[in-house]
Amino acid sequence: MNESHSIRTAFDRFIHSAVFPLLFGATVLLGYAFKLEFYGNILLFCIVFLGLWLSDSPRPFLTLAFFFVFQVPLLHSPSFPYYSTYYFDTGKIVIIGILAVALVLSLIVYSVRTRLFSTVRKTGSPLFVPLLLHGAVFLLNGVGSSEYILENVIIGVVQLLVWVYFYFFLLAGFQKEKHDSLLNYLLECVFIQAWIILSEILLLFVENPAAMTDGVIDRSVFNFGWGTCNACGVCLTVLIPLCFYCFLQGKYRLFSLFTAVLCYLGSILPLSRNALLFGTLAVIGCFIVSISKKYKNHRKFFKIFTVIDILIVVALLIFFREPIHDLFVCILERGTESNGRIEIWRSAITSFTESPVFGKGFFGVQPELMAYVDFFPNFVHNTPLQFLGSAGAVGLLIYLFYRYRTARVLLQRKTLLRLCMTISICVFLGESLLDVFPFMIYPTFLYSALLAYAEVENKNAFVRENM
Repeated sequence: MNESHSIRTAFDRFIHSAVFPLLFGATVLLGYAFKLEFYGNILLFCIVFLGLWLSDSPRPFLTLAFFFVFQVPLLHSPSFPYYSTYYFDTGKIVIIGILAVALVLSLIVYSVRTRLFSTVRKTGSPLFVPLLLHGAVFLLNGVGSSEYILENVIIGVVQLLVWVYFYFFLLAGFQKEKHDSLLNYLLECVFIQAWIILSEILLLFVENPAAMTDGVIDRSVFNFGWGTCNACGVCLTVLIPLCFYCFLQGKYRLFSLFTAVLCYLGSILPLSRNALLFGTLAVIGCFIVSISKKYKNHRKFFKIFTVIDILIVVALLIFFREPIHDLFVCILERGTESNGRIEIWRSAITSFTESPVFGKGFFGVQPELMAYVDFFPNFVHNTPLQFLGSAGAVGLLIYLFYRYRTARVLLQRKTLLRLCMTISICVFLGESLLDVFPFMIYPTFLYSALLAYAEVENKNAFVRENM
């Protein structure tokens, strides 16, 4: 019994150390770089299984969720453009199946052992009812439509697990964490994610010289095994406000500012107009916060920094106009062209008029315009319209109710951290008005972690103020 307790204590100490997410991140990046991610996964999953069986902390599974997808190299991607069969030989399929079953069983054991849903219910979460209703919407998407198919249920279950179960998992787990330790862990994961993606961008240019020819970036080549240029953009832009927070708090000040700048530049390189727009808005929002009276210790620095930035930009536009034009010619030529989004948005509205209550399902929104993409449908590229077309008036109203409740959670406290978290979440939601990020699974994990942390922080502050 004492030996078992010692093992639990040692493991718990390990997963709460700063080394733990670093080792996870290093394994992911090395697996990506050397195309050995499949074997690194076996080690990472075993650590997660131990965490779910031995510890009450959500950190092992959350760390896996944060970094897991970034290890897939383009050469092994089962999706566009290679459609690789690397993961589909018999041996790998068997191992993947064993890992998947073991993960599901471990999550069930963790949920029962920690009384997850009972814990969440006792918190009095303002998002408890909206998320349960959301889960029902995901399961009922397209019910009653003449084009209803089984795939709607499958994709609905996947979205339910990501939006509802994962949030409850974090909310219950965060209750057991020490406030400062949890915040430091989340911020460490932010920096690790930033440097994983930035390193992979560098590797892309090293391994594929065609990504830039004669100073012109080829957007069509800018893909990773885990996502397109747009996915790369959103995964970097949401990190900018959190890096700025660390700078303003004096945590590794220069490193934090340097990382924030690189995240912005890295989000521009893939030539994603969405990332350019909302990444720029994120930077502007952070600058406004930085020069406000409340943070006057940094006002002088940022005023000087802003003036220098403006002078540099003006100088670049005057003396390097042609190279800059050549570098971003793809964005300049495309302008405000919708790339087919307007047609898809119209199809979502049409689907609503044909099935106004529960919509036509995720796979039923004008299939002739919505070519199937692997396991997922080609989503609508606008979150409210996605719910309108796929889940009808019921889906949209519940989504808006959920959005109202999340806004109340975020705005309940007016601290620097909450402000930067809110900017990050707004960037994510803003980019989702033009893309499919909430339904791609992995971009949602950081959003859910920030929201769950905000909710736990609200509760802790209320308890302190009423003691």
